[in-house]
Amino acid sequence: MGAGAGRDFPSTTQLAYSASGSKTLTWTRTDDPVVPIQVQNTPATLDAGSIPLALGGQWVFSANRVRCSAAIDTTSTILFQGNPTGAIVGGTWPLPIPEPILGTTYTVTRASQLASQFGFLGGQWQARASSSSGTCTMKVEGATVNISCKTENSLGGSLQLTVGSGCVASGLTTTGWELSARRR
Repeated sequence: MGAGAGRDFPSTTQLAYSASGSKTLTWTRTDDPVVPIQVQNTPATLDAGSIPLALGGQWVFSANRVRCSAAIDTTSTILFQGNPTGAIVGGTWPLPIPEPILGTTYTVTRASQLASQFGFLGGQWQARASSSSGTCTMKVEGATVNISCKTENSLGGSLQLTVGSGCVASGLTTTGWELSARRR
């Protein structure tokens, strides 16, 4: 990721996930310590098309006294629960990812299905947080993901992401962040 317009973020950040053996997730940002994120997963079948990860099931992510869980299945609803168990100390949360809000449930619901290389994830989606009036919409069609958020925090704006052959992705946000990913 590149630096956002008008923001003082480092020029290099990396989120790395490994599904082989024991699942591992790390967040690395220039000039900050690596943030290891513990991953637990009880898998369930979910066709994610060209995404080379088993996304379905119950997930728990824990780091720096923060615990988030997610249920991802074929009911057309994805639930995320943020449950910080203590104050998040500055510099330990992986910025620019927004911090989860204590006791908040984030619901992502599919309104309609669309053809997509991402299998079940293809469609029109809407996301809401139980503690906020903001909303996000996501359209997943073909090889493109378009996300637009109207929120009172740093998530406001839009993102367009296109995934090509070999799981190479590129995108740009309205706030000036440029995203790229490559399957290793």
